[in-house]
Amino acid sequence: MARYAPGVRQKVVPNVVDDRFGLPVHPRSEDGPLRLLHVSSMLDAHKDISGMLQALGDAVQRGADLVMDCFGGVGAGADDIAGYRRLVQSLGLAERVRFMGPAGPDEVVGAMHAADVFVLFSRYENLPCVLLEAWMTGLPTVATDVGGVGEHLGVNPALGTLLTAGDIQGLADALVGWHARKQDRNLPNGLAIGEYARARFSNEAVGGAFLEAYRSVLR
Repeated sequence: MARYAPGVRQKVVPNVVDDRFGLPVHPRSEDGPLRLLHVSSMLDAHKDISGMLQALGDAVQRGADLVMDCFGGVGAGADDIAGYRRLVQSLGLAERVRFMGPAGPDEVVGAMHAADVFVLFSRYENLPCVLLEAWMTGLPTVATDVGGVGEHLGVNPALGTLLTAGDIQGLADALVGWHARKQDRNLPNGLAIGEYARARFSNEAVGGAFLEAYRSVLR
């Protein structure tokens, strides 16, 4: 916005995250495969699901023990899922990738509590609320540098890994690295990630940002 209106005072107020997205009651498991999660429309032209699955296949071939649950798929995104299933079969990932279909907030909260890393390999975005929800649950993310994602993930490596959109090799490398971190029991501190998110995306934080913006106009 600053590029289009350079002389106008501006303040960015992010999306707000539902209170249901909080830290899990029980610690995430330190054992077993690296559990990946993806939640989106499942539209390949937007989310690059096919590229994400190719990277997953590459990482598995390199010895990483990974599983992934994918939630979502309505409208045009639902039409793409049959192709993803064929791709998963061809990559030998049929026992590692599950397509769970559309889900409500409570189911997504539970999935985030059970996962180790959230993956979003989008070709373009603004600042997707699903990333903020993942951080609110203390879940680190692997995401592409599109829209406003880099404004958080690019300056705070504790939140996860930032990639170039379309970089399948980079995503595969990141997944191998995250698998090694789980094996070493060196995944990020979920409490710190959750605190970062609550300070910026909670009802209180976003409400306060709006109030401050209104007050600044009245001064």
